[in-house]
Amino acid sequence: MKVTLISVLLLLCHISGLGQNTTVTGIVKDEANNVVPFAHVIFTETTPSQKQHRCLTNELGVFEIEIPKQLFNFEVSFVGSKSSKIEVDLRKSQDWEDMGEIAIELSSMLEEVIVSTNTSAYQIELDKKVYVVSNDIANNGGNLIDVLENVPSVQVEIDGNISIRGTGNVRILIDGKISGLTNTTSLFKTIPASSIERIEVITNPSSKYSSNGDGGIINVILKKDKKKMLSSSIEGFSGIRINSGVNFNISQSNDKFAWYLNSGLGYSEPKMTYSVHLQYDTATSTEYFQDSETLLSQFYFINNIGGELSLNAKHAITADITYRLANLNNVNSIQYQDFDENLLSNTSTRVDHEEDKDNFLQASSEYSLKLNERGSQLKISGLLQLSVENGDSRILEQNIIPVSTLIANDFIRNDVTDNRYTFALDYVTTLKDSSQFELGCRNRNINVKNDYLVERTINNISSPVPEFTDNTNYQENVTAFYSQYAKSLKKLKIQIGLRAEITHLNLYSNYGMEVTKRRYANLFPSFFLDYELQPKQRLKLSFSRRIQRPWRNAIMSFNSFSDSRNIFAGNPEINPSYAILAEIGYQRDINNRFAITPSVFYKNRTDVMDFYVQNENITFSGIPQNVFVTRMVNIGNSNALGIEINTSYKPLKWLKIFNELTIAYFQQKGNFNDFDYNSEGILDSGD
Repeated sequence: MKVTLISVLLLLCHISGLGQNTTVTGIVKDEANNVVPFAHVIFTETTPSQKQHRCLTNELGVFEIEIPKQLFNFEVSFVGSKSSKIEVDLRKSQDWEDMGEIAIELSSMLEEVIVSTNTSAYQIELDKKVYVVSNDIANNGGNLIDVLENVPSVQVEIDGNISIRGTGNVRILIDGKISGLTNTTSLFKTIPASSIERIEVITNPSSKYSSNGDGGIINVILKKDKKKMLSSSIEGFSGIRINSGVNFNISQSNDKFAWYLNSGLGYSEPKMTYSVHLQYDTATSTEYFQDSETLLSQFYFINNIGGELSLNAKHAITADITYRLANLNNVNSIQYQDFDENLLSNTSTRVDHEEDKDNFLQASSEYSLKLNERGSQLKISGLLQLSVENGDSRILEQNIIPVSTLIANDFIRNDVTDNRYTFALDYVTTLKDSSQFELGCRNRNINVKNDYLVERTINNISSPVPEFTDNTNYQENVTAFYSQYAKSLKKLKIQIGLRAEITHLNLYSNYGMEVTKRRYANLFPSFFLDYELQPKQRLKLSFSRRIQRPWRNAIMSFNSFSDSRNIFAGNPEINPSYAILAEIGYQRDINNRFAITPSVFYKNRTDVMDFYVQNENITFSGIPQNVFVTRMVNIGNSNALGIEINTSYKPLKWLKIFNELTIAYFQQKGNFNDFDYNSEGILDSGD
């Protein structure tokens, strides 16, 4: 009987304990009625223990948290915002309470708020790593290139090429949008650091992003001025090798409309040198050395204007137009030295004067419809890119040793038109069970026409060289559908996604003759897990499948003519490469001065693409000539396993020190035409 009585009492206690918690939701907005993502929401109990319950708003400014039915001091804060507290009484609440819209003031920039924030400007989110540029005084006065040099996991080479953990297949986005200019150093220098809010490094992209590129994604988020006043700024920059320019920015906003104008112009003279050593025949020790120097003189002008119109509380339209004009003057000098049995037999030079004029226009627009107060919305967007490049080259090649004679007097005309169109539809809904569902589709069209002419002048008579003259048309269409589901379970966040892509590729050459037609469809799953071990410790696990499509010049069948002895030829039979990416990361704030973020990553690639160089005899205006031909081919598979450790230390209020160490073991197995591509080794880098 005692046992029965105790059981009944325990059951009654359990029943009385049910319903003591409530799920509280809300959406955080600023004074301009824009949602505030990743704001800190804090519920502090009014009991003597003053226990705190914390959470972050999602990308749509929505938060959801399960807390006891008690009296709380409620607070919302964000970097640079004015924090305020209100009392919230949940003692008589239901099992679900919606606080509606909660407004904070982002325009009140309080120095003490900035100082008291996390010393680490590098944070791990569910599917990306975020570097908050606006919190780092070291970036004042620089540009995007300077900022990227300080971003963990990102490497910037001296020529401006960007890589993540040593892999160069990186897609760079501006405010989440693909730009035809985002792979050029000249554009990066037109974006001042003062206009950048944060850099998102996505080493393992989710299904929401394009699956192309196994190196990862860098998303540059520009500042959106919330002030209603008219504001402007002007910056000048200069560097070695005559790298100078000026940027001008102006913006204004009110409750209904916001606009901005960014302009920049600059001039630079970067210089590149490289050397090549090739051996024709190991039996006779016939070899040659090549030393090249390229001087690029570039003047550019870029203008970007855009804005946002809020029709009402539910409807908004954004638009953005970018125009860029660049004039380039390249001088490429090459010296060849031929050796037979270790004796110099011939020396020749090749000087290429090239003039290029590039015009680029990009226009984008987006319509967003707010469906409910929980943050559900529908977005329709379009992107148009038009690019025209007109280049002329005059090449003189002559012998120096043994006799000074003219080898060739050539002319190259290269006209390229590149048209790209993208349409996107995105739907996101926030459910009542602390979950979010996204669904969307993309259609991207690329149409590139390349008219390439080579003429040789002999005895003042110019005639086309048929082996190097061609008119090609490259057409690519990628249709994608994606869905992903995210769920928050107190300290645990899970996101799963699936993306399907259908690729159509057509290549026409010789003024309409079809060279290749490719069709393939693929599925790309993704999975992310984020667990908060303690308030200042987080663990992240991610997995995804990616594709690396060959670029158009690797497919186009005609030969280049920038180097008479080293020809690059397209390979219409090349296949895309596929990759499996997995990563586990950990973030720990040791104290207010020191933070550490180690990560372990793994990459498996199949149908790896690599360069294959072969000595061939080709005809040049009917005359046989021995050259080295380089093509992109599929060579096999590769694996890489590595560890990355990022640390942040702030010894002084005005000084912050970042350190990065990456060590990876790679193994590659493959061959092509009996050529062995097997290799293994250790890659390491540190900053």
